Amino acid sequence: MTQERASRNHLPEVLTEQEARALVAQTNPRSITGLRNRVALVLMLRAGLRVSEVCHLAPKDVDLADCALHIWRGKGAKDRVVYLDPEACALLQLWWERRPKGSRYLLPVVQTGRRGPGTAKAGTAMSPRYLQALATRLAKRAGIEKRVHPHTLRHTYATEEVKAGTPLHQVQKDLGHAHLATTAVYLHVFDKERQERARNRPPMGLLNGLGRAVPGKTEPEGQKAGGEE
Repeated sequence: MTQERASRNHLPEVLTEQEARALVAQTNPRSITGLRNRVALVLMLRAGLRVSEVCHLAPKDVDLADCALHIWRGKGAKDRVVYLDPEACALLQLWWERRPKGSRYLLPVVQTGRRGPGTAKAGTAMSPRYLQALATRLAKRAGIEKRVHPHTLRHTYATEEVKAGTPLHQVQKDLGHAHLATTAVYLHVFDKERQERARNRPPMGLLNGLGRAVPGKTEPEGQKAGGEE
């Protein structure tokens, strides 16, 4: 079962705004590796990219003038365009000016060295496993108790978009989901909020004359049963 299919049956784990800030703050933008890692996290957190898409972005995919990224042949062989907010775009601009030249990847390995079981060469693509380990490590350093992985950042982006009122079909397009049912899982994050709104609606006098009081509510003075009309 794919991760996206599984997400239809399990509510996604997301970061709060405070947790997201704390996570990103663990990177050191003064170092070339730290700046690259911050950009990678932000592209998942603020643009909803998959970890594999981040690793394989190319310089030609970037349109800084429009703050846009072109994702070619994403999951399911779907092309799409995603847009960055001004702050994320400014961060990407800074990386564009400092990134090592000559690599076919936007966020390449910047230093040859040991990476897990093998050796990564400068200029090659980062591995998804590297970003997975990075997200987990930085989350622990930030004191986040949740299990954090790259998809957590993507879930967070989608949840914030739905909360902001972005139409579900647009969120589907931004995420590159093949089926709207996959995107619809993000609607469930509002169940608690919907429950609270329902509980706090003011009474309308619906039980007047029926000998019942609204549970947990005090009937406003002057609300008496009226005659039948």
